[in-house]
Amino acid sequence: MRCPDCTLIFQRFAGDDALLDELYGKWINHSYVPELDQQYRAEVSAPLRSRDGHEILIAADVLSIRPEGMTVLDFGMGWGMWARIAKQFGCDVYGREIAADRVEYAVRHGVRPIKIDELGKPMFHFINTEQVMEHVRDLAATASQLAQSLRPNGILKISVPNAEGALRIAGDLRSERCRGTIEELMPVHPLEHVNSFTRQALSKLAERLGLKVIRPGIAQRYAFLKRRGSILLTEPAKALKELVRPIYQYHNRSNLYVWMQKAG
Repeated sequence: MRCPDCTLIFQRFAGDDALLDELYGKWINHSYVPELDQQYRAEVSAPLRSRDGHEILIAADVLSIRPEGMTVLDFGMGWGMWARIAKQFGCDVYGREIAADRVEYAVRHGVRPIKIDELGKPMFHFINTEQVMEHVRDLAATASQLAQSLRPNGILKISVPNAEGALRIAGDLRSERCRGTIEELMPVHPLEHVNSFTRQALSKLAERLGLKVIRPGIAQRYAFLKRRGSILLTEPAKALKELVRPIYQYHNRSNLYVWMQKAG
């Protein structure tokens, strides 16, 4: 289905809790072991040079607060890489995840789990949703609950696949004329992606939540450079990637990256 107002594409039929537990607890990465993932190990062992670490330092700069003073939520944390990195920066870290094995893993690494019915109180400076909101069955209710969980000036970050390419290709998504590459049609594939976003859809969502879409200034986007060792010239490929990311992530055609801020 497609909303004629905000252009959100959504699955008319979405899985119930039992199917979601099966899908995310067993079908997807059930045999994954973080310690065997080279990138995972590298990121959590060097948080100051990591993508997530840089994002946390940027958020702290925008909020004019030290990371040690931030209370953050990793919503849909998976195996908790973002949460573990935030923990190493001294943040007070909470995580929300439906797969029991991932929750147990995060708890072992110092992340406090939070239940969905515990959300709604203004306690977080920053809420991270990385490739999560496209999976949420009741988008309006969940997004509203997260917005209510923000402190004044708090930020809700949403990073999701960009469905604009799929819209151009598909036309009528139910017709046999729907053609495209896997990458182009990935944002609308069944079961997992029950919501498929455009920029307009995210803008409308922010408006509905009473939040303001913000974009940190150039100096703020490079706040991590204030920390010695955040970029290593001995790792030129990674250094270049992290120097390009603060600009590129706002113009990436395959992904939408948006910060929504609560009024002070």
